[in-house]
Amino acid sequence: MKKIYKIIKHSVNLLSPINISYYEIFIHLFFLHSTGSSNPTGMNSLYMNIYIKFLSTLILPQKVFRIIALFFFLIIILQYPYIFRDPDNCSNNVKKCTLTNTQITKIINLIKFNSTIYNLYIIKLLLVYFFYFIYI
Repeated sequence: MKKIYKIIKHSVNLLSPINISYYEIFIHLFFLHSTGSSNPTGMNSLYMNIYIKFLSTLILPQKVFRIIALFFFLIIILQYPYIFRDPDNCSNNVKKCTLTNTQITKIINLIKFNSTIYNLYIIKLLLVYFFYFIYI
């Protein structure tokens, strides 16, 4: 049996390096099930029950810790929304160094008006620019 396995394994290795793992898995499963083995782990059911109980005691504290950490992080973000941002985003710009775009200045000037017509126009322009920059 072992000689046949070695012959098949060496002949499969010569076929292609990519398919080596697939052939070895199929050969291994063939010889495993030809002997009548149906338990791939080889563990007794009593040990398997103990293993599952032990595994659940490890997974539950990890999930609880992740939920608590997520809740803590959410509270920090809701209380201090600018704490994790880049401080350069909040600094004032220097007009000599900043480039001015005509369309952006038009949008900024339109934002100053509180009319609903201008607000709809602003939304339309922003949507057009948004989809334009996505599909570039």
